Amino acid sequence: MPTLYHRTTAQAAQAILDGGFRDKRDHFGFKNEAGAWVWVEGLWLSDVPLDGSDFGHADRDTLLAVTLTMVTLGMFAVAAWSAAVGDVPLARKDQDRKRRS
Repeated sequence: MPTLYHRTTAQAAQAILDGGFRDKRDHFGFKNEAGAWVWVEGLWLSDVPLDGSDFGHADRDTLLAVTLTMVTLGMFAVAAWSAAVGDVPLARKDQDRKRRS
């Protein structure tokens, strides 16, 4: 089972342990070709245990390890693929359009 890591503050880590992860709107360090921040919503997980200073947040002194089962990873993969190819029925109109195709 793969383990992913999430670096955060002690206070935020306790909130995650109490209520689970929540999506956050952030740029997560991503910039486009023009150098502008790319704002996304989601959760940052890494396959290596980053140090807070690795990405400019020395105050993030707590590391959470997240172990995922293969079933969970499979669901993420299917969801990511569906979103990438536009196959996520976001509205009734989308479902009707797919039935007519």
